[in-house]
Amino acid sequence: MVEALMMTFGVIHHGGLSVIEVIEQSMQWLMLMYNETGSKSYYDIMVSEVAAYINMGFSMPKGNAIIDAVINRENIPAEDFSMEMCSLKRGKKIKPTKTQVRSMIGKWKPSRSSPMTISELVDDIIDKVVNKRIGSYQYTYRAYDADARSIMQTDRYELVITESESFFWDIKNFKFYVFENREPKLPAESLYSDKE
Repeated sequence: MVEALMMTFGVIHHGGLSVIEVIEQSMQWLMLMYNETGSKSYYDIMVSEVAAYINMGFSMPKGNAIIDAVINRENIPAEDFSMEMCSLKRGKKIKPTKTQVRSMIGKWKPSRSSPMTISELVDDIIDKVVNKRIGSYQYTYRAYDADARSIMQTDRYELVITESESFFWDIKNFKFYVFENREPKLPAESLYSDKE
């Protein structure tokens, strides 16, 4: 169930929502149904949602009464939700630096369908993350068999930037990389006032 939720969370941005928004709204409804019916199934789904969120590489959600209640329940210790305890290990938190961004991407060579070099690709991702260019960006690498003149392998990646979160999804390997929040750098000319 956790992997299915991770897949869902990986695509909900296409509907204009962030992962944390969906979890918060979903958990409100699930808690309502849990309180009305007493069915443990609703509670189990809430636990799975939090586990999926953390397995993607996001930090423990805080400040939401329902999420806090689920995490702090006596029979489910908070450490069960920490990244160290997550069994899937499908995600991790990274900084938008050249070294860390490069580590997310497998083999990459420019081609007719993907003309960017690996350095240009890394710079493009960093620029979009650091400057919070909201949107969804697709990157595809196709390895060709020179003899057969056919595609042997396709690697697909998606960069997702919303108002509240940024993550990179290696679709083929089902891995997520969540970017630590970073303020955009001001252009050098804006550092000086017109009065000087």
